[in-house]
Amino acid sequence: MSQDSNSDGWKDEAYKAYVAKWQAHEAEESERRRQAGKIAIWLDRGPDDAKTFTREHQIELHEVVDGLRKQGVELETPFLAVDAVDAVGGYTGQLVISLAHIASPFLTAALVAWLKRPGRKVRVEFHPNGMLKTVEAQTDEQVLSIATALNQEARARLPKAAKE
Repeated sequence: MSQDSNSDGWKDEAYKAYVAKWQAHEAEESERRRQAGKIAIWLDRGPDDAKTFTREHQIELHEVVDGLRKQGVELETPFLAVDAVDAVGGYTGQLVISLAHIASPFLTAALVAWLKRPGRKVRVEFHPNGMLKTVEAQTDEQVLSIATALNQEARARLPKAAKE
C-alpha cells in the first residue's frame, strides 16, 4: 500500500462515521413518524430533471406542495436554507403526511402526476403492523397499489371514531 493511500484512510473513516450518524438520524426520524401516525413520501427526480435546489425543480415541488395544501391535505415539507449569494434553497422533495390524510384522492393524483416525467420515482415509507416498509413506484399502477396499502394501514391504526 502506498503512503498516499494510507494517509487518505482518515477520509474513508470520516465518511463512514458520517454515513453511520446520518443513518442513525434517519432511523430516529422514521420512529418519530411511526409514533405520530405519519408516513414519509419522497418525490425523486428523474435523470433529465433539474437538480433539486435549482429554481426549475423548486417550481415543480412548490406546485405539488401548494396544490395539496389548497385541497386540504396537511403535510410537513422539510426545507433547506442555503446561505450563499447565488444558491437556491427550498423543498427537499420529502412530504410527511398523517395517516388521517392519506386517503385523499388529491394526494394519489399528485403522486401519479409526478411520475409523468421519465425516470421519476415516488418512494413511500410507512410502518404496517409496526414494521418499517419502504416501497417505490414508477408507474400509475404502482402508486395506486401503494395508496391501497396506505389506506389499509390508516384504517388499521386510526381510532374507530376517526374512520367513520
